[in-house]
Amino acid sequence: MLKLVLKRLSLASKVNAKIRSARTKALYRKWCRRYETRCILDDRDRLEWPRLFAGARVPALAKRASFSHSRYFYVGSNWDQDRSGLILGLQVHGEVGVFRGPEGRNELRLPRDTGEIGVCREANRAALESEFADFAGGGPVAALIGQMWNFAMPAETLARIRASGVPVVNIAMDDRHSFHRPLLADRSDGGVAGILPALSLGATAAPECVAWYEKLGTPAVFFPEASDATLFKPVGEPKEHDITFVGANYGFRGEVIASLRRAGFRVTTFGNGWPEGRIPTEAIPTLFSKSRIVLGIGGILHCRDFTALKLRDFDAPMSGSLYLVQENPDLALMFSIGSEIETWRDIGELVTKCRTYLEDDRTRERIASAGRARAVAEHTWSHRFAVLLEQLQGLLGS
Repeated sequence: MLKLVLKRLSLASKVNAKIRSARTKALYRKWCRRYETRCILDDRDRLEWPRLFAGARVPALAKRASFSHSRYFYVGSNWDQDRSGLILGLQVHGEVGVFRGPEGRNELRLPRDTGEIGVCREANRAALESEFADFAGGGPVAALIGQMWNFAMPAETLARIRASGVPVVNIAMDDRHSFHRPLLADRSDGGVAGILPALSLGATAAPECVAWYEKLGTPAVFFPEASDATLFKPVGEPKEHDITFVGANYGFRGEVIASLRRAGFRVTTFGNGWPEGRIPTEAIPTLFSKSRIVLGIGGILHCRDFTALKLRDFDAPMSGSLYLVQENPDLALMFSIGSEIETWRDIGELVTKCRTYLEDDRTRERIASAGRARAVAEHTWSHRFAVLLEQLQGLLGS
């Protein structure tokens, strides 16, 4: 009886995942049609992605004035992620005031359901106005930079800060599924789209989404995630783990890990939903460095074939270990596939490549070393912010 109940629950879960996946992809396709842009779900566009967005690659740094004496106020939504390199990268360019938030956790209070949206927006608004005023009292603020949505931070609050003469920049890492969100009580869009009128510049981790911003009248730049070379680096110790995956257990991730284990591989997992639970943020760099292979699964939410860039796409290569990641056309804009990182299209190919690279130490470590070199040269947070601030200066004419 118990087995029958578990089987039915498993089947219901799979059906629900397929429904949610279909809805997520349908919305994205709808937005691509609305803004008349390329669609990463389109087979032809996927094949041509590296060519279509070759110009979107993060540019080399220009010879401009130093930002070291500037002051920035940063509003985050996930402190564990922000303190793993992003804040350090921004601090290279000046003094950074970090939003503590209504709960003192250095991040926005995010609603757990629609009933909490109003309370969270008000709490975040009050905290930002108070903390920003305190920070601004210490001297001019060059920009307010954050990861925000209208459902968490009222657009009018950001608009008032911008009207005071402080540029407002928003970093969005999930535009493919969070650009638009359900309407709020005031009939405004709850997603990133809802705060666009208050922004001086939008930064998006999806290259095709730059055009979405521009179609709505807001300047935008391609701003993929990055890493920190001082945190994520080879530790010079023997490799202890064959295959490592860090991330929550949802969607088809459990199926991927189970398949690898059935094939006889030793897979180390950490994150919500795995028996081992979460790993402290500060322990991840060493874990990655001591892994022969760091596994990447790039699917968005419950989708198997709808991908986006992730932080580990940069943290893993930066660590000096081989990064074996689910195929994603965005990655070809960042790395040389096959010589700096390696990709897989299905579980069968993943199993084959795991076996190949675990048996071939020389090839594996050569690719890992090349991936580290590329990450250090082009994919640090300090580089990302230098380019972003140069573009903001150019936009403001300073």
